[in-house]
Amino acid sequence: MAEYAITITEKDIMDAGSYVNISTKEQYTRAVAYLCLEPVTVQVDDSETLPTMFRENKKIKAQYLMGMLATLLQRPFESEKLTTGEELTGCMAEADYDMWAGSHVMNQLERLKKTKDSELVNKLFDLLYDYKAFELMLTGAIRDELEVRNDPFNRAIQWFSLTAADAAVKEVIGGELRNMIKGDSNE
Repeated sequence: MAEYAITITEKDIMDAGSYVNISTKEQYTRAVAYLCLEPVTVQVDDSETLPTMFRENKKIKAQYLMGMLATLLQRPFESEKLTTGEELTGCMAEADYDMWAGSHVMNQLERLKKTKDSELVNKLFDLLYDYKAFELMLTGAIRDELEVRNDPFNRAIQWFSLTAADAAVKEVIGGELRNMIKGDSNE
């Protein structure tokens, strides 16, 4: 067997949790979905920017998924920290992620399916099925969050509100300037 920084053993599988209840998955994925998004600035020209759009941050999503796998396997890992120092609980730190992914943890799990121990294989299939369910729920929660944040109608209203507010300010400033000029010429 190859030498990996992270090695998944049969004992890890037997000790692992193989199911997280549906309510916990739903709450967790909805809570972290917005953290898996990043803003995108759309510049129309040098002077005009459209309201912010959002896209999926695939790196953060992958780190959350690996964190969930490590949690199912009851293995410790460092959580990602924002530049503010705030910790993203459950989001595996980049260095730990690289160590886990570089150890081909998912492939190790797949190879363990070849064992002749049916109890181990059954537990492994259960664990992988629950992990896939979590992955699908997180993907869905991110998609839902993107749909809400990138809704064309809401973005159009934001743009018109900003444009109208900008025009109103210019009108007020222009009107005050005209009044000041008229006031100066009447003296």
